[in-house]
Amino acid sequence: MTETNLSARVFETALAAERPVSALLDIATDLVKKDEVEGFHDIDVMLNGLFIDFMRKGNRNDFDSFIRDILAFLDSPKGDQLKSIPGGERYFHRWSHFHDLSQAALENHDPQSTMRFVASKKQGHKLMEVLFAHEDGLRHKSLAKELGISPQNLSKLLREFKESGLISMYREKGSTFVKLTFIGKAFMSETKDLSEEREVSTCEAADSLDKEIEDRIGPFAQYPHPKELLFGKVA
Repeated sequence: MTETNLSARVFETALAAERPVSALLDIATDLVKKDEVEGFHDIDVMLNGLFIDFMRKGNRNDFDSFIRDILAFLDSPKGDQLKSIPGGERYFHRWSHFHDLSQAALENHDPQSTMRFVASKKQGHKLMEVLFAHEDGLRHKSLAKELGISPQNLSKLLREFKESGLISMYREKGSTFVKLTFIGKAFMSETKDLSEEREVSTCEAADSLDKEIEDRIGPFAQYPHPKELLFGKVA
């Protein structure tokens, strides 16, 4: 296969395959068998493009699948063979960093700073909640209706959230769709977990207080309440 035909095949695979990462790595496997490293540049470019795309779009299932496919290839005999091909070692090490990059993106994310930013916007928290509830995104018009604001005001709000890396927008069938990015979803998941922890903690504290009160008044339960002594028993 000529270099031009291989580049075209890699490009078409990245665009059309149902699982593009797995399909691209199948091409990489074929190249490893032939000890050909020339086509790895095109595969590397497409994998990096997909990685960035998944980060922006925030589809955690796609992103997790991306990492799994990469690690499965690197841990296979073909991954070991890639390191032995002249020039192949650098691709092996580049692709092994994808997992580190994803973790670094989350670790460098400052939830407190994001929380302050979201809270500073009038419809910020509601915007994040609505998009978190619609994983595949919402049309711009539908989102404005959900928030109860005009499309013009929503556009201004979305620009600020996009600059902060929390949302992404894309065009489909003539409409603009809005969805949370990977970082936006991570922030909302953290926020939800913290809220649930506080709720559980509050309930446990209330139960503990009820038990303490019950223990304390237990010995006096046989006596009438002070109000009953003054006003009689209320029916």
